[in-house]
Amino acid sequence: MMEIKEKISMWRWFRATGLGVILGIIATTSLFGLSKEANVTVREYSIVGFGIGIGYMQYRVLRKIHGVGKLWIWQSTFGVLTACWLVDIVRYIFNLELGAESNVVVAKILMSPLCLGAAQALQLRKMRYKDWYIYFITNVALLLFFSFIVFGLIVIQKMFVINSGVLGTLSIVALIISYPTFNSLAFKYIHEQTFTEKETNSEIEE
Repeated sequence: MMEIKEKISMWRWFRATGLGVILGIIATTSLFGLSKEANVTVREYSIVGFGIGIGYMQYRVLRKIHGVGKLWIWQSTFGVLTACWLVDIVRYIFNLELGAESNVVVAKILMSPLCLGAAQALQLRKMRYKDWYIYFITNVALLLFFSFIVFGLIVIQKMFVINSGVLGTLSIVALIISYPTFNSLAFKYIHEQTFTEKETNSEIEE
């Protein structure tokens, strides 16, 4: 079991996750640019940049309080990659047409919190975090919340004939705000539960 060296404030995790999302946008944009000449499927997988960005920034916090290795980064990246696979599998099995490439990318981004949350929750379980499953459940709630936001924006776009670029920008803003918020609330809860239990056990031993 990795020992928790100090308590993390919600703001510290929120900042790390928020910066991770921004770094993920930069990484995804860069990967998309590098794969511009590749086929459509390869370009759609550029969103693994989100896993890299979020995983890296959260790892910088976790290595200080847990001594966590870079597995957190790879597991986060694998989580987003799994989201891409799931969307492609569903499209293949049900012969589902999502239309433009941008719609497929949005679908994969929407699925990412679910798979990313599952991958990270499993790692938190290995780290003996109390109530680790709440972290995953929160990411399920985030998937539903973000899906509702995007659906609402699409309806507004059709009603008021808003440029698709504006819709994309609003979706990104919603992601930058909602993901760190949901994620931080969940991590704060399970971290405090685990840290409190550790302190209680220490007092009993003394």
